[in-house]
Amino acid sequence: NQAEKKPDETMLKGLFAAFEDPYPYVRLLALNHLNEHDNNRIRPRDIEQAASRLVSNDPEIKKLAAEVLGRTGARAHACIPALTSLLSEEQKEIRWAAANALGEIGPASVESLDELIHCLSDTEKEVRWSAANAIGRIGSVSENQLARIRILLKTGENQIRWAAAHAMGK
Repeated sequence: NQAEKKPDETMLKGLFAAFEDPYPYVRLLALNHLNEHDNNRIRPRDIEQAASRLVSNDPEIKKLAAEVLGRTGARAHACIPALTSLLSEEQKEIRWAAANALGEIGPASVESLDELIHCLSDTEKEVRWSAANAIGRIGSVSENQLARIRILLKTGENQIRWAAAHAMGK
């Protein structure tokens, strides 16, 4: 299985060389590929490079950057403000990827809880689901935030109530 295979030194050299490609999408794909195999080999400067793509004009690059940063986990903690700002992007895929990344970063993302709670009533179910999971992974919900989630449990929309219940159950 290729996903379980560790990259050899030749592959790593190729991936690291691709990090210097002038086209940002190539750099992100290389980082994503390395991250799928062995994210412990990702260097701090690679995380910074992915983080710099969160402000790209290309929605696909933003989404991929958020996904890559999420998979690096707590090492991407410096990216929390930028990822949190993506929760209000127009494209649902970007909002989903940002919420997911914040959840994968874990408890350090506590500062994003208010925005994630707001995402529980997003128009897109994928975003609501991702936000609910992120809230559960982050934990540390304040009483005020918990009260906001409880209010969502009383809404008329089934999917919003489900997302709120899921966030509380985590």
